[in-house]
Amino acid sequence: MALTVTDEICDGKPRLLVNWSKTKRNQVQEYYEPNDRAEIQRIIQINQGRKIRLLGSNMSPNGIGPGSNKGIALSTIRLNQILDLDGNNQLVRVEPGVKIEQLLEFLAKSKLTLHNLPSTNGMTIAGLVQTSCHGTGLHLATLEEALTEIKVINAKGDEVILTEANNGILFHSAKCSLGTFGVIVELTLKCVPSYYLRETLKVMSLPEARSDHEQRIETIKHVKYHHLPYTGHVVVYEYQEISHADYLEQVASSNVPIAPEEQKASLLQMYYDSFKTDLNHSTYCEFVEEYKAKSFADLREALLRKDVLNPDHIKAVNHAELDFWKKSQHSIVDQSNKRLIFECGGRQHVREFAFPIEAPMQELDLVDEILDLIQTQRIPAPVPIEQRWSCGSQSLLSPVYAETNPATSKFSWVGIIMYLTKNEDLNRRISEAFEAYYGQIVETLGAKYQLDEHLAKIGTIEGQNEGFMRYRSNRLSSRLKRFNQQREEFDPQGMFLSEAAAEILQ
Repeated sequence: MALTVTDEICDGKPRLLVNWSKTKRNQVQEYYEPNDRAEIQRIIQINQGRKIRLLGSNMSPNGIGPGSNKGIALSTIRLNQILDLDGNNQLVRVEPGVKIEQLLEFLAKSKLTLHNLPSTNGMTIAGLVQTSCHGTGLHLATLEEALTEIKVINAKGDEVILTEANNGILFHSAKCSLGTFGVIVELTLKCVPSYYLRETLKVMSLPEARSDHEQRIETIKHVKYHHLPYTGHVVVYEYQEISHADYLEQVASSNVPIAPEEQKASLLQMYYDSFKTDLNHSTYCEFVEEYKAKSFADLREALLRKDVLNPDHIKAVNHAELDFWKKSQHSIVDQSNKRLIFECGGRQHVREFAFPIEAPMQELDLVDEILDLIQTQRIPAPVPIEQRWSCGSQSLLSPVYAETNPATSKFSWVGIIMYLTKNEDLNRRISEAFEAYYGQIVETLGAKYQLDEHLAKIGTIEGQNEGFMRYRSNRLSSRLKRFNQQREEFDPQGMFLSEAAAEILQ
């Protein structure tokens, strides 16, 4: 029985759910966007015995948001108020639909921020913590570790308050639980004072990056690598915290890269050579004058899509991009909020793994093996293979869960990507190629490096590698059993256990 209410945004009508990267879609029978907690409780009470999938902003690039079940979906996107700020204790209380961008703007007014930031700012706070999202920094935790209190409406329609002091491991499990404990309606997060960074972008050969890698990740607050397949190089981002005084002293002398048309010269030349029969320009100079305003991302995506499954073409594009990054090396000082978040690009397939670092250079060894696999198997792998770091989490479901000493445990995250086109027939072939790419990584390297997948990017239901899921289930069986026992306290009938979550938790 569908809930009948007067508000049109909570009407239980069918809705086509499409994720951010437009790679997954699902038509649900009833879709709700409640305005408040009372409406959430009514939806739960009237739909006892049925499944309810919970959604935020649907930013996950894979299928965990839309899912495949045709039943009920409930989004908390309308619960988007910042409720309170305790400046003395640096605590902020928010509703689940508050987006990262909104929260950062609010906190900046009080010279506060979060301890770390993900790549994109369109996610809701609930989605951010429920999937153990991360930024980068070897000594910095995933974002759910900022939580100090959660209020959740369980399957009975009761509102429950969870804290570490009162609930211990149950609280830590609920922090990162894919919405399976119930509908989160309020979150309290610990903030930190806002800070400034010196961002240094360097292009290095792989041996050069290795030479001072250990010191780099240990001493610099945020480090990120963008590995460039087929080139033997990596783009190294270093974000070192600096004082406000140093920021004021250095801001005027920040090293701004050269003119955009010079930065993009190799990409522009390749674009002209690839598309000149379709261009109305008699000379290359005329073409550059018109196309120099095109962004780096637009040029790269157009070039990739020219022959997206041809490894020789992708290799050439990657080398043109290498030239772009060599001409983009710089040192810039700015507020952390403005340097750590960036635009992730257009339609794409993404997978990301986390794994423990148990020996020096182990995380670079993994990437070397992936790069070798790309080379020997002639995989059309574009730039980048992104690599980031974090310490451990106290949440059982987090890919970086650490049984003991999470704050000193070391993990790395590695993400792979393939871009999609406007041609859906071609996209099916790209999807097959991407799944084969991913499959070779998990089959050859999964057990060796103890890989676990980012919960927001895991390939649930369709396209999942069965062998890897069996390996994952066996390796995590004890943790998953403990998590499911705690989840069942809140939801014994599995009202909030979507088919995607069930696949992950089996």
